[in-house]
Parts: sequence; structure tokens; C-alpha cells
Amino acid sequence: MKRQREAERLRAREVLRITGELERLSQLEGDYRDAWERSKVDRLRRQQSKDGVGELAAVKSSVTSSSTPGDPRFLAGIRSCVEQRADLGDLLRKAEAAAPVCATCGGSGVKPWHRSTRTWWTRIWASPMGPEFLAADVDALHVAAALVDRFWWEGGASTKLAAEIRQQLARFGATPLDRRRLEWELEKPEPEAVQADPGPVVDPRKTMRLVG
Repeated sequence: MKRQREAERLRAREVLRITGELERLSQLEGDYRDAWERSKVDRLRRQQSKDGVGELAAVKSSVTSSSTPGDPRFLAGIRSCVEQRADLGDLLRKAEAAAPVCATCGGSGVKPWHRSTRTWWTRIWASPMGPEFLAADVDALHVAAALVDRFWWEGGASTKLAAEIRQQLARFGATPLDRRRLEWELEKPEPEAVQADPGPVVDPRKTMRLVG
């Protein structure tokens, strides 16, 4: 149980680490994009031309603009962020899908009953109350067994589980007080017959006498 909790704690820590790194890369990619946009330089070019001859010729002017594609270093930073986020996304999916392996069941998903639970189950059916249980009681006993099993696997110190177990078992006469409330009377073994005291044992050799 302790190893299972430790494995789950490490898995959760890995998920948090990857999530934080993804957020950092997203912010960094945004900064690269903003810097790349700012690195573009707009250039204006003014051109003039004459339409006509002599002093009456009209002067026409035109303005054209052009811009550079931006600093390629920022584009490289953007591509790097995209690639890293893709790799981290794969790691995150694997970490989230990885279920902790149960040390008790060996990864089978079926945990065996605790030894104390099996002992309790055997005793309750072997008790004088056992013959009184009906088929309809079996499901409720299984619920009680699951609570008992959880109680022992969690260390046997949970007062909340202990109280719930007592409440469940009260219906089955688990204690003398429960049996009195249910008006159950268990058959008491008959006392053994008391034999009469034969008195002191006399050594037959002491009753022998010499005959002459």
C-alpha cells in the first residue's frame, strides 16, 4: 500500500512538472511571435514623375511600402517551442494514462482478501448465528466483509470505518448486546453431570494381615 501511494505521488508530480513546462513554452512561443512581428521593418519609398512638357507639366508623386520578412532567429525560436510542446504532450498523455500498479494485486486489478478478513468470515459462519443467516443476508454480509477488508488494508486504525462496521454487524448479532436487542438466544451447553465423591482411596496393602 505504501509503495502504491509513493508511485501515485511520483506520477502526480510528473504530471504537474510537464504541465508547468507546457505553460512556460506557450508563453515563450508567444514572446517569440511578438518579437518576430516587431522585427519587421516597414520602408516607404516616394517617387515623383512629370506629366507633360515645360513649366505646365504636372508633377505626380507616389509612395510605395515594403517590409523585411523579420528576424529569422525568432522564427527558429517559434519552431523550437512547437517541437518541444509536441514531445511534452506525448509524455503528458502517457503519464496521465499510466495507472499505478497495485503492489498487493500485482497489477491484476483484483486485490485478495486480507488475512484478518478471511478469519472473520470463517468465524462468523462457524458461530451459532451462522445457521440463522438466510440467502438474502449474504449480500449484506458481503458489504460488511468489504468494510472489514478495507479497515484492515488501511492499517486497522480508522475509527470511522470501525463505527460503520459495528453498525453493519449489529443486524447480524455480532455482540451479546446485539443479540439481546434482536431477542436471539443461543443454546447453552448442558453442564456436565457432577460425580459423587468416592472418598479417600484406601491402599489395599494396608488391609492385609498375617494369618497364622
